[in-house]
Amino acid sequence: MNPRIWTNFQKLEKDKINILLLEDNPDDILLLKQALKKSGMNVDLNVTSGLKEFTDYVQNGLDGTDIIVSDYNLASFTGLDALKVLRETDQIIPFFFLTGFLGEEKAVEVMRHGANDFLLKDNVTNAPKVILQLLEEAKLRRETAKYQAQLVYRNGILRTLMESAVDLIFLRDLDGNLIEVNEGFCRFLDMPQEKLIGKNINTLFEKDLLDKILATDKEVLKKEEPVTLELDYYNDGKRHVFESIKTPLKDEDGKNIGFVDVTRDITKKKLDDEALRTSQQLLRQSEKQSLSGSFEYNIQKEKLFCSQQFMKNLGFDQDIKIITYNEFLDRVNEAEREIFEFELKRAITENSEFYMEHRCTRLNDKKVIHCKTYLIPDPNRSSEGYYFGIMTDVTKDRQLRKSMLDIQEKERKTIASNLHDSLGQKLVASKMFLSQLEDDASGALLRASKLIDQSIDEIRSLSKNLSLYTIQGLGLKSAIEDVMSTFPETTIADYDLNFDEIELSDELSTQIYRIVQEGITNILKYAKASEVSLSMNRENHFLNLIISDNGVGFDASNEYSGNGLKNIRERVARCSGFLEILSGSGGTTLKIKVPVK
Repeated sequence: MNPRIWTNFQKLEKDKINILLLEDNPDDILLLKQALKKSGMNVDLNVTSGLKEFTDYVQNGLDGTDIIVSDYNLASFTGLDALKVLRETDQIIPFFFLTGFLGEEKAVEVMRHGANDFLLKDNVTNAPKVILQLLEEAKLRRETAKYQAQLVYRNGILRTLMESAVDLIFLRDLDGNLIEVNEGFCRFLDMPQEKLIGKNINTLFEKDLLDKILATDKEVLKKEEPVTLELDYYNDGKRHVFESIKTPLKDEDGKNIGFVDVTRDITKKKLDDEALRTSQQLLRQSEKQSLSGSFEYNIQKEKLFCSQQFMKNLGFDQDIKIITYNEFLDRVNEAEREIFEFELKRAITENSEFYMEHRCTRLNDKKVIHCKTYLIPDPNRSSEGYYFGIMTDVTKDRQLRKSMLDIQEKERKTIASNLHDSLGQKLVASKMFLSQLEDDASGALLRASKLIDQSIDEIRSLSKNLSLYTIQGLGLKSAIEDVMSTFPETTIADYDLNFDEIELSDELSTQIYRIVQEGITNILKYAKASEVSLSMNRENHFLNLIISDNGVGFDASNEYSGNGLKNIRERVARCSGFLEILSGSGGTTLKIKVPVK
């Protein structure tokens, strides 16, 4: 007996073999049982003699049958009929004839229909050996079929991957002849697969591109691992950029027989990356020149993704790109922090823009700087909680503007003093002289006297507006009431003042007074309003000032819409406050909030 078969026989001594026997002769059944018993095989022998019963057995999956043994001539059918039924559903399970006589012609026929062997009943003692041999062959057939099925499956997956990929995939031998290509490669060269297989890549690519493809072949073979390269070339004046991953192709013995090239067109990505890098460089230069740092704020993660200039402005380590919202808020000056956070959260809730001038304390050197912070919803990702912001260091500009306001205030005092002490006194003296003259018939002296009276009133009013006499002498409330009294009788002017002047510093009172003056002057000059309202009240640590009118309005988005508005912005910033301007066809509202120490 074949050693391999004998090994399997020893194994089968422990594993029961299920045999289905097609036989209608009891004597022959007994002889087979005796032969199997004598061989020592552990078998379970099931016997049937009807074709219908056999057919049902096959259709029900053969119930674990390992091998079928059949006589050729049975009462109502032949073994060939049973063989045909079996092979319609199963090509693997062994089927062999154990018969009294089988001529050459029938032997050829049954083998052609899928019989695995035949044995004459005179040699029934050899049946165990034949059974083992056929079981071993069936095992090999099952393994082969399984391997072929796996191979077909894997080839199918490979083909699907190759054809579904947008990349250019081609396999070539060491001489450059194409072994396999995918549809993407065919589309790129505008050639069908059957014409490409076997072609040499020397005939398909221009020399510049071919040289770059072949340049890394030796490196791939030496390293025996994938190598990535970038192919940048021009064709008909148009730039093309490809990224190629080259891998050694090996046979079953692990020998290098060629290359697998997976190439992707990255032209658009490359151009976009280069444009992005250029934009980033320009942005860095722009930020450096303007001291403006940009950042992206994610309200859900409470993190800021910051530019280098932003980190530099606030004194953070410039190698760090991300800080938390609280780390940013801690840098905002304490006097303005509450207003800053309140108004920022309100803008986020309303999905609107945020703008505020404020102070920050740098982390590294504790230096106080003046900043403008501007925040807008990211139009592409606002639903995900992303905002884009810019913070500009305006310290030098603020110092300059402060100096200009101080000079302006000083000049106002000087002009007011000169008007009151010099020109005003001279007009009063002129009035006195005129009153001593006799009346003239024409009334010229009387008209001159009235003009002098009007000039004196205007000079006193102008002097009072330019100086801080009213606020210094009567207080902020009286000064505001005096400003509101300048409206003509045709304008309804209401005001509500609910605050304690003692809590306000002289500096804050001065700036509030000038803000009210600028706001009311703008209404008188431009608004054409019939109704004006002003309210000022204390709320916790803040003073709220609201000035409204029902005039024609203006473009509030224009930061540089006039000197009056510029002065208001500067004075609010000087008070470490927040300014919101709402304007349209229905009128204008200035909302100002400043901290009160």
